[in-house]
Amino acid sequence: MRDILSEEGPQVKCFPIYKEQSDYINRGHRGISLGEGQSDAKGDKSMYHDFSVENPLVEVSFWSLLLRDTRNFLLKISGVLNANTLKLTLCFSLFYATLRNIFMKTQKVEGDAKNPKKITGIISTISKGLGFIENPADPDGDDILVEQGFLNTALNKDEVEVVLDPAKKGDRLTGKVTKIIKRNKISFVGTIELDRGVGFLIPDDRKMYIEIMLPAEEIKGIENGTKAQVEFVSWEDPKKNPRGKITKVLGKKGDNNVEMASIVLEKGFDTTYPDAVLAEAEKIGKTQKTITKEEISKRRDFRDTLTMTIDPVDAKDFDDAISFKKLPDGLYEIGVHIADVSHYVTEGSALDKEAFHRCFSVYLVDRTIPMLPEVLSNDVCSLNPNEEKLTFSAIFIMNIHGQVKERSFSKTIIKSAKRFSYEEAQGVLDAKSGKYFEELSTLNTIAKKLQEEKFKNGAIEFDQEEIKFILDENGKPTGVYKKPRLETHKLVEEYMLLANREVSKFIHDSIKSKKWKEFGSLYRIHDVPNPEKVADLVIFLKAMGYVLPVKNHTLNQKDINALLKQVEGKAEESLIKTTTIRSMAKAIYSTKNIGHFG
Repeated sequence: MRDILSEEGPQVKCFPIYKEQSDYINRGHRGISLGEGQSDAKGDKSMYHDFSVENPLVEVSFWSLLLRDTRNFLLKISGVLNANTLKLTLCFSLFYATLRNIFMKTQKVEGDAKNPKKITGIISTISKGLGFIENPADPDGDDILVEQGFLNTALNKDEVEVVLDPAKKGDRLTGKVTKIIKRNKISFVGTIELDRGVGFLIPDDRKMYIEIMLPAEEIKGIENGTKAQVEFVSWEDPKKNPRGKITKVLGKKGDNNVEMASIVLEKGFDTTYPDAVLAEAEKIGKTQKTITKEEISKRRDFRDTLTMTIDPVDAKDFDDAISFKKLPDGLYEIGVHIADVSHYVTEGSALDKEAFHRCFSVYLVDRTIPMLPEVLSNDVCSLNPNEEKLTFSAIFIMNIHGQVKERSFSKTIIKSAKRFSYEEAQGVLDAKSGKYFEELSTLNTIAKKLQEEKFKNGAIEFDQEEIKFILDENGKPTGVYKKPRLETHKLVEEYMLLANREVSKFIHDSIKSKKWKEFGSLYRIHDVPNPEKVADLVIFLKAMGYVLPVKNHTLNQKDINALLKQVEGKAEESLIKTTTIRSMAKAIYSTKNIGHFG
């Protein structure tokens, strides 16, 4: 260390901040920009910065240095693991975690100059009546705390205005809600408790910190312990309970169907459809289920090509199918067919608006709430066996090695010859005989080649166990078991991935070649892991007795796969897989195609 004098006023001794940390601060991560760094006399790559006496980041540099050296020490001592070094690594892992927590706190830039007196944002609440809102001056630091009694009727996920309290060095920023800009929701599901002529809804939502009062006229005929959906009528005084009205009586608490309905409604879904949507669906079921000759003439005809669906044994709607045809010269025509729902659900229709509102089907333990009424999802659009159906298709000419020789995309008409469950199809493969064994066997061989190529190209497979429930005659869970992952699961998965990749490549290449220059596309992208999370993962794994190589703060997909193979079947397998998954960046959708890590 050394003293540095300048014309800018009193200075203090500087602690070295290494290049990574310097960049971290210079990017404005904590709302501060520092000057250029300097090398020391030995040309060390550490960066020295001048800090004024008042600058709180002098403290930051000390903790960053200690944090970095502790991390480096951990990485070194964990290189050779034995009983003693393992204990030492575990102890220093805890020490490192404590240091990192201190480091994050000391980086906070506080004070009126850096934090606005009034901010707006989305508040998160907990059952204790506390609220938290992101600090716009320090998005990665501690949230601003709204203490009990100062929420001013704000509820979880409401958009609010918060006035900040005066900042005190070393203390967490606090504030008070002064305005509700927009309510996130006003409807809650819960259990009604009767008390001296009035009722109170105890919400199922654990983040709802207050009961809703129901006046006498609302609870006529209601029994104690009834589950219901209740809507706010008014809540202006935070010292009193909000007043509500019952919008739907669900039934007795504890009944399986009532509890399932409660879950669905509490999460903002609905088991029913508007009358206009049902009427439109019924009309389609009556008038469009039979496909016209005119429509058939516009499509490529696969009705005479062997086509099958492979789905869970309890599936009621079948939205994808695979076709197979043997060609000369050792080639095969394999088609991936997806139900053409857009033929029936036209833009701007009541069905289209309902689908836009719902976005997806909801799968519960004992039932499915389809995005579209069952007359469409389970009948008209479902690829049921021995019925002619309209589809969108990706068709591939392939050899036994999984190499795609030709591809095409088309609107088609199909007729499924067989509805397989995963287990039934697996039984045919295991027995090496049965209906369509030859076709299933060839499809499986090609799928394995596709999987091998996928891993060669850096794919990561986090095969995690799926849990299934055993239900009684009322749909109530009575047991649980691990669902085995079969070859047929992977078979279907590989052909769906193939179709996705090829369609994406076709769109990307068409836009890039300016053939479709006026168009854009959404890509599902997956960025490389965050270096900070990578470092934490490496330390955790070494404490568990595993080494994961890191080069330039990044991971190699093949090394991750080797790790996952190493822990397979061991007691810590699930823990390590979960921790590794959480260290990965989340997949997002973007118009910029940056690729897909793993």
